[in-house]
Amino acid sequence: MICHGISTGALFMIVGQIQERTHTRAIDRLGGLWATVPRLSGAALFFAVASMGLPGLGDFVGEFLVLLGTYQAHIVLTAIAAVGILASTFYGLRFVQGAFHGPNVYSWKLSDLMARELAMVAPMAAILVWLGLYPQPVFNTFRPGMDRLERVASQKSFVSSYSASQHRPRNLEEMSPSSAQRRRGQVQLFAAITNQCRAGACPGQGRPKGGPYKGARAGGGNAQ
Repeated sequence: MICHGISTGALFMIVGQIQERTHTRAIDRLGGLWATVPRLSGAALFFAVASMGLPGLGDFVGEFLVLLGTYQAHIVLTAIAAVGILASTFYGLRFVQGAFHGPNVYSWKLSDLMARELAMVAPMAAILVWLGLYPQPVFNTFRPGMDRLERVASQKSFVSSYSASQHRPRNLEEMSPSSAQRRRGQVQLFAAITNQCRAGACPGQGRPKGGPYKGARAGGGNAQ
């Protein structure tokens, strides 16, 4: 996200500088600007290829780590993200080719990057090169926070899995067919015993040694 913010912010700045000079942002009305504003065109090319994920620049490190982590969790989402990167690459190439290359059809005669504009663009380019070649200090800065997020996510995953293992079905629709059949049999047996007791012929009476289940079964057989 750091590199994306830098490269995209720089491109917005360059587009604003082009619009200030040409009073248009339409690619079709530009073309051939490299001959008249070479420093501005070179800066635009640098940040365009940076946003495409050129190896050696910061955006490549971020995109590579995102795709690597996503691939370990969901391959389909990784493929969709890769297609998105290709689409942004095609758009960036069209922007560079249409605005800066080709013949200068509209005979643009513009002023190149001034010292103030160069002072804003140069540090952003240097940061992208630094993060692309040596991103470890940024990783070390973010490591404690990422480790904490990983521990929290692991704890939540454990709690959710434990809750799922402790879940017990509460109705027949949530049960397996065998469990539902046993529950129906128990309910029917209990209803038969209750009806016999209401009629004054509880199956357990006169059978103290048989226990309630034995008496219930005997009573059920006599009732049938």
